[in-house]
Amino acid sequence: MSIVEMTEKDENVAHRPRSKSPPWGASWRSSTWYITIVVTYGAMTEALCYMVGVPVIPFRLEDLGYKHISTKASWFLFSYCIAIAVSTLPTAIFLDRKAWRRGPLMAATCAMQFALLLLIFVDQYAVMILARTIQGLSCSIIWSIGFALICENVEMKNIGRQLGFAFSGMSIGNIVGPAAGGGLYTTLGWKAPWVFCMIVCSVELLGRWLAVEQKDLIKYQNGSPEATEEAGTNITNLSDDPESMDNTPSFEQAANDDHTNHDERKKVSSLQVVKILFTLQRSLTGIAVNFRLGLILGAIDPTLTLRLRDQWGKDSHFAGLVYLATAVPCLITSPFEGWLADKIGAEWILSPAAILSAPFPLLMMLSKSLPGFIICFVLFFVFLNSTLAPVGVEVAAVADQNSGISELHQFAALNLAWSVSGAVGTIIGGQLYDHVGWNAICWFSFATSLVLLPVTMVYTGERPLFYRMIYRKSLRSPPSEEQ
Repeated sequence: MSIVEMTEKDENVAHRPRSKSPPWGASWRSSTWYITIVVTYGAMTEALCYMVGVPVIPFRLEDLGYKHISTKASWFLFSYCIAIAVSTLPTAIFLDRKAWRRGPLMAATCAMQFALLLLIFVDQYAVMILARTIQGLSCSIIWSIGFALICENVEMKNIGRQLGFAFSGMSIGNIVGPAAGGGLYTTLGWKAPWVFCMIVCSVELLGRWLAVEQKDLIKYQNGSPEATEEAGTNITNLSDDPESMDNTPSFEQAANDDHTNHDERKKVSSLQVVKILFTLQRSLTGIAVNFRLGLILGAIDPTLTLRLRDQWGKDSHFAGLVYLATAVPCLITSPFEGWLADKIGAEWILSPAAILSAPFPLLMMLSKSLPGFIICFVLFFVFLNSTLAPVGVEVAAVADQNSGISELHQFAALNLAWSVSGAVGTIIGGQLYDHVGWNAICWFSFATSLVLLPVTMVYTGERPLFYRMIYRKSLRSPPSEEQ
C-alpha cells in the first residue's frame, strides 16, 4: 500500500462519524416492564407523600394549638390540589411541544424532596401550606408525564394491562401512606413520616434516571453500522423474550410515528387542545370519573380520621390501618381490570364499577359497628379504584384517533379534573363535618356518584352500554370521535 493510499485511509477514518453505542443496560432499561415498574413506583411515591399526612395533620395542628382542626386540615389538602389544577394543563402543553420526559420528571422529584424538607424543619402553618403547594406542582408533572410514558412506550393492545399496574401504584401509595404516617407519627414524632418519604423519593429518582425511552434509542443508529446493529440487536433480542419485555413496540417505528405525531400536534394551538379534550365523548368519560373521584375522596380524606376519633376514640395509627385494609384487593383488581378492559372493552368494567360503588356512602353512616363501617369503606374504595384502569384504555383510544392531542394532554386533563374536584371536595368535607356532621359527607358522596353516573353509561367505550341497551338488536354505534 502506498503512502498516499495510507494517508487517504487515515483521513477517511478521521472524518468517519464517531460510533454511538447504546447506554449500558439499554435493553432492560427501555423495556415495557421496566418503564411500567418505574411509573408504578413513581405513582406510589407521589400518592404516599400526599396521603402520609392525612391521618397526621389534624393531630399535629392540635399539638400546635390551632382551633377548627377539620377546616384547617382541609385547607392544607386544598393547597395541594389547587397547585395541580393551576399548573397541569399549561405544563402538559408546553412539555408535549418540547417532547421532554425524563428531565422534567427528575426535576419534579427533586422539588418534592425540597417540599418534604420544609415540612421536616418548619412548624409554621403558612410554610406547611407552601410545602404542600410545591408538592402539588411536582405531582402535576409526575402523574401526567408518568402515565403518558407508558402509552408512548407500550403497544396499544397492552396499554390497559400496563396502566392497571401503574394505577395499582397509586392504590398502594394511598393505602400505605396513611398507615406509615400514622404509625411513624405515633412512635417517632412529626419528622419521621417525612424522612420516610424522602427515602422513598430517592429510590424513585434513581429509577427515573436509569429509564431509557424507546424514542431515544433511535439516535444510536446514527453512528457506525456496528452501533446500529448493536442497538437493533439489543431491542430485538429483548422483544423476543416475553419474560423480560412483553411485546415492546419496534423502537424505529415508535420513534418515527412519535416524530410525525409530534409535528402534527405542534400545529394545534393550546385553545384547540383544550377544546378537543373537553368535547370528545370518550375524553369526557375519564374527566367525569376523575372529577367524581376527587370530589368524594377530597371530602372523606380530611374527615375520616376525625370520624374514627370522635365516634370510636381511635388515633391516627388506627386510621392508617383502616386505609391499609383496602391495599390487598386493590393490588389484585387494578391489573386484572386493566387486562380485562383490553380484552372486552372499558365499558364493561367502568360502568358496573361506578354503579356498584354508589350505595356504599350511605352504608358508611353506621355509627355502632366499627367492623361494619370498615367493611363498607373498603368495598367503597375498591369499587372507586376499579374505575381508574379502564379510563387508561379510553385515554389511549382517544389519543390514537385524534392526531391533535397526545396521551400527555389526556392525562393532564384527568389530573386537572381530579385536582379541581379534590380542592373543592376538601373544603366541602371540612365545612360539612364542622357544621353538620359525618352523615352529610356520606350523603354528598352518594349524590356525587349518582349525578356523574350517566356520563359513564353514555360515553364509555366504542359502543357504550347505554347504546347497547337501546339498540340491542342493532350494530349501530355512537358517532365516531375521529376528527
